[in-house]
Amino acid sequence: MSETKNFLEVRIAGQNVAIDVDAIWAVAAPGDLIPVPLATRAVTGLTTIRGRPVTVVDPMRLLGQETAIGADAHFVVVQVDDFTYAVLVEAVEEVCAVDAADIAALPPGLSADWAALTSGMIAPDGRPLLVLRLEGLVSPESSAAA
Repeated sequence: MSETKNFLEVRIAGQNVAIDVDAIWAVAAPGDLIPVPLATRAVTGLTTIRGRPVTVVDPMRLLGQETAIGADAHFVVVQVDDFTYAVLVEAVEEVCAVDAADIAALPPGLSADWAALTSGMIAPDGRPLLVLRLEGLVSPESSAAA
């Protein structure tokens, strides 16, 4: 019997994607952003969540799009290599569970930008979702200036 994995379904650049729930510390409404001079293009700024300073990263910037904080936007606060980041997402949808054995490889023809940010694909209830690779958001290779 395979292990069940839980994912939070969110929307980034108009695409619904999944974030492994095990990496999530919190989900919060966007707060004030303090710009960070000379930051990599993925870094939108700094904010405070639950009294902790947190670096805000925006996947849309890595996908060549402008930051857009709309009415449904949220910060999904995650842990990556013992550091805390707030990932800016357009919307938070729902939590879904899938069998770990059902996590598939990335589909052929996926753009290089999306491929750098994702690690696989799931299909809860038949809805295909890319699985966000959090390290891809914060690694120097992915967030270097274009």
